[in-house]
Amino acid sequence: MKKIKTVYISSPYSTGNKNTNVRNQLIAAERLRELNFVPFVPLLTHFWHLEYEHNWEWWMELDREYITELRFDAILRLPGYSKGANEEVELAKSFGIPVFYTISALIGWNE
Repeated sequence: MKKIKTVYISSPYSTGNKNTNVRNQLIAAERLRELNFVPFVPLLTHFWHLEYEHNWEWWMELDREYITELRFDAILRLPGYSKGANEEVELAKSFGIPVFYTISALIGWNE
C-alpha cells in the first residue's frame, strides 16, 4: 500500500466561529506534519477572503478544483456540521480518495 503523503483537511468554516475553525485546521495540520504527512489547509483562504471577498459558491468551486486537480492521497474530515465539507467528502469519495474522521484512523490506514 502506498504511504500517504498529502492530506486535504476538510472542516466547517461558516458554521460557528470562523477564527476557531481556521485554528482547528491549523492544529490538525501541525499534528499531521509532525507525523510526516503533507497537510493542505484550505481554510487559510480565510485571509484571502478578508482582502478579496467572494461568495460561498466561488470558494467552493476553488475547493473542488483543489480536490480534483491536486488528487490528495486522503481527506481528513474534522468534526462539525458543514454543507461545504460534506460536499468535499462526497467529491473525494467519487474520485476514490479515502476519507478519515480522526488522525488515528488515518495513521492506522497508512501503516
